[in-house]
Amino acid sequence: MTDTAGQVIPDGAGGGCRPGQFARPARFFPPGRSWGMRLTIRSDCEWDMPGITVTFIDVNGQTRVIEDAEPGMSMMQVAKAHDVEGILADCGGACSCATCHVYVGDGWMEKVGPPDDVEEALLDMVDDVRQPNSRLSCQISVSSDLDGIELTVAPDPGY
Repeated sequence: MTDTAGQVIPDGAGGGCRPGQFARPARFFPPGRSWGMRLTIRSDCEWDMPGITVTFIDVNGQTRVIEDAEPGMSMMQVAKAHDVEGILADCGGACSCATCHVYVGDGWMEKVGPPDDVEEALLDMVDDVRQPNSRLSCQISVSSDLDGIELTVAPDPGY
């Protein structure tokens, strides 16, 4: 395999990447031609970093184990990307609708943390289905600290 400059790339180089992602700096341009770095795009490398595992229990009671959640995404984005039933996300993650309401599994609330004031106000709108472990999934960011978390989709309040 060679990079865009025709240089041979040894197997395993690139630090693990997904097809189409930047794998590694290829080389610096020679002085006088350009400043900066050219990046090599690899299409044959394997992703060797495991994703974060998130378990959703949807509104129908079906368990969905998602093993490829990426750090930085919101739990709502993960749920929508995997068609988790009951996560409507009407506002697209802007924290203005409460249609991504979930119950955080036992033992995870300390790591997830409490809702902020805006999220708290939205959760008040669904008070009839709210529980002490209620959160909006758009406000929970995927991180390695949450690997293995379980989230149960709250029922639709019906209004």
